[in-house]
Amino acid sequence: PEHQPVFAGIHQLIDRKDWDKYPGSKEAIDKEAKGLLANETWSFEEVVPRSELLSRKEHLNLGRLMTILSIKHFETPELRKLKARIVFRGDQIVDEANNLAILQELKVNPSGLTGINFNLAYGALPNHDTTQSDVVRAYTQSYLNTKCQTWVELPPELVPAEHRNVVRPCVRLHKALYGHPEAGWHWDQRFKTVMTQMGGEHSESFQSSYWFKGSKLLLTLYVDDMVLSGPASAHGAFWRELEKHLEIEPPTPVDRVLGRKHIRETKDGTTTVEYDMQDFCANACDLFERLCAQRCGDALRAGGQSPCYRLGCQRSPRGKREQDLDENIVVSQAFSA
Repeated sequence: PEHQPVFAGIHQLIDRKDWDKYPGSKEAIDKEAKGLLANETWSFEEVVPRSELLSRKEHLNLGRLMTILSIKHFETPELRKLKARIVFRGDQIVDEANNLAILQELKVNPSGLTGINFNLAYGALPNHDTTQSDVVRAYTQSYLNTKCQTWVELPPELVPAEHRNVVRPCVRLHKALYGHPEAGWHWDQRFKTVMTQMGGEHSESFQSSYWFKGSKLLLTLYVDDMVLSGPASAHGAFWRELEKHLEIEPPTPVDRVLGRKHIRETKDGTTTVEYDMQDFCANACDLFERLCAQRCGDALRAGGQSPCYRLGCQRSPRGKREQDLDENIVVSQAFSA
């Protein structure tokens, strides 16, 4: 039978043509832009038409910015909120001759779920705790140290009124904006420098994990998500020191990391951590059900057989689907120390 891909994710993207249908979309985009301008990701000190920039024949790279609008935490209705992200289009970078730009060959090995799980297990030891925080606009807390100047063409929604007469306006990019092929590496180097200054040692076993011998704390980073485990009494001082080096969100007890909810419980000296992906699975099943119903309806109206008949679907009642979900699709894992 013919298969149709089903996409299920934490963010639901909103098509550009539909932005006006969502109240608060302009405010979300303005908030993201103002934050990037505040930390000098780019500035409007020099706004140049694209044609003029290329005619200078100076050694440079030229890309484009793109605004993405999505609904965050789409799998959990009560947590849904509009989220705007302004990114560098890594698929459209040219040099001063309008040829494909040649960049530095840089790479980063981010932490994976194994490293994060190890961190959580360490936090489950007696008298230990696990807390978390996000780095605010992480990549742009580092400079874009490319071999030559990088300029970007602005999309219409990011062009101030006083520059709207400029044809295809371009500005200089100073910080490591999301999407640039080198951005992850420059942010990783910045974070390593901060960790070293605070006495951290990079783990050879788990990428982007740092051990602090004095406080016996273990920190794991995934892009901008930080998870910290170790003696509960040492967490406060660590976060206060880190705030002197980086802009971060207020630390909280561990809850959602990479979209996965964590439920900690300590009983009789034993701490367990449950990984709960029920919201995500329910969202994926709801999406599949809608697509399946549409395909089945089209086939039945045409006098044919349901395309998912062989799967035993037969348009089963919604209640049965929810019962199966409760019994079989709650994804969790627990460990104790």
